[in-house]
Formats: sequence, C-alpha cells, structure tokens
Amino acid sequence: MSAGDRETPAEALARRRLEQHVGLLKRADISGREGAPDYWSSDDPPHGVAAEVTSLRNDAQLRQMAALQRNRVAATGTSKRWHVFLRRRVQVGQLLESPKLWELLRAAESAGIEMLPTGGAPRELESLINELGIEGAMSSSAAPAGTPTVTLSTGASTAWEWQGPRIDRFLGDLFGGGGSVSRRWTALVASKVVKVTRVDAQRKHLYIALDTFTEPGLGIDIALDTEQDGGAARFELPTFAPPVGLTDLWLWPDTPFSRGLRFEQGAGWGIVDEGRLDR
Repeated sequence: MSAGDRETPAEALARRRLEQHVGLLKRADISGREGAPDYWSSDDPPHGVAAEVTSLRNDAQLRQMAALQRNRVAATGTSKRWHVFLRRRVQVGQLLESPKLWELLRAAESAGIEMLPTGGAPRELESLINELGIEGAMSSSAAPAGTPTVTLSTGASTAWEWQGPRIDRFLGDLFGGGGSVSRRWTALVASKVVKVTRVDAQRKHLYIALDTFTEPGLGIDIALDTEQDGGAARFELPTFAPPVGLTDLWLWPDTPFSRGLRFEQGAGWGIVDEGRLDR
C-alpha cells in the first residue's frame, strides 16, 4: 500500500489477517528493495508467499461522511423528529441549504405520513424524494421546541444482493476495465497485479481491503454478516478466476472482526474470517 518503511494500520490489519491463513510474513517493500511486494514469507528467493496489499476507497463518500459528522441539524417548521437517509452522491451542504428538504418533511407531516417512501404517498412527494437524492426518511416522537429535529445519515439500499453474480461482474470490471468501476481503481489493481506476479514466489497473493463506504465493501460486509443469521440462505460464492499468475485473491471489508472472501488456486472461493476458512 504505502512505499514507506513503516507499516500503516491498514497494512497491519491486512498482514494479521493473511498470517492467520498463510503463516508469518515479513515487510518487504522497504527502502533499497526496488519492486518488492508489500510482504513475503522470507527474505531470500524463491519465496513461499509474496503478498501485495491495496485498498479501494470512495473519496466522495468519505467527504459526505465528514459532512455528516455534524449530522443532527435544526429543522425548519417540522413538529417531529426525522431521520433522513441519503443516497451516496448527495451533497450534504446543498441539501441543507435547499428549502425543498423542509417542504418535503412538512408535507409528509401534514399528510400524516411517518415513513418515506410509502405506498399511497402523493406523487409530488415521491418525485421530491428522488430529486433530493433521499433513500428514505422516518419520523418518531414530537420534537420539543428549539431542539434539533432532523438527523442525516447515509442509506444502504445499493448494498443489497452483493453475492456471487454481482461480485463476479464487479471483479470482471475491476480487472478488465469495465464501465462500472472507476479508472483509478482499475489502474491501481493492475499495477498491484504486475508488481506481485513478477516476484519469484510459489504463492502470489493480492489482498484488496474494501472500504465499507463503497458499494462492494458495504454490500459484501452486509451479505457475509447476514449469512450467519439463523435460517439465512447460504452465501453464494463468486466464480471469477483472477488473472494468470495470481494464485490468491482476497476481498475483505476494512471493518474489524468482519468476514471476507478468498480465491485460492486449486481450491476456489471460500469465506474467511480471523483464523478460519469456510467453503
């Protein structure tokens, strides 16, 4: 991930997770080692394991989340407390400056509506929800006069159904330059593949840390977590085959204690957690 000698917290988390499955790893990408991967299992080639670590981040979403740190705001003319869930690309400042947000909430209260969207809501309200980039909203108790009454947060509807086929499409675009993935991500991953596959090693790993402020990160995190619920359907594994030369591919949300996915040449895909592999 970084070219510096000091391991970042994100790299340390990735290394600890990898070590649970492949054994101890040494920091390789340090000063004086041109072209070395982030980690390998020994200083002398041929290496048993070489591993490159990278992260897919959503900078626009991070900016939105920073704006939402001040997420409880004073409403204009509403009588109840509201929680408003925003779609991913909404500009928080512009939304709060727009009178249309308050028009929407006041109109919902006047119509006796406590949750949006909802069946039977006037068409103009549904149109306004879409125009403002609101995923949903719900009201609770009456708000005392003079207190903040609206809380803003990001929604999660785009994160559902991130299992086998959708992950396959995402990986196909990520490694093949498809339109659903940013060019920055595809260029980053391509450079990491080139770097690790040039190493003289028996197993060549690419570990991708998935920012949960991205759709694949949040979607895979939710899907793998939900799969553990009693009575939940079994998670559908992807079938995507990584580029030639890459023996192991990891997709792991960056939240602590989360589960991830691993492709292992000769065994296929499986679900991984801190120290266990489920196929």
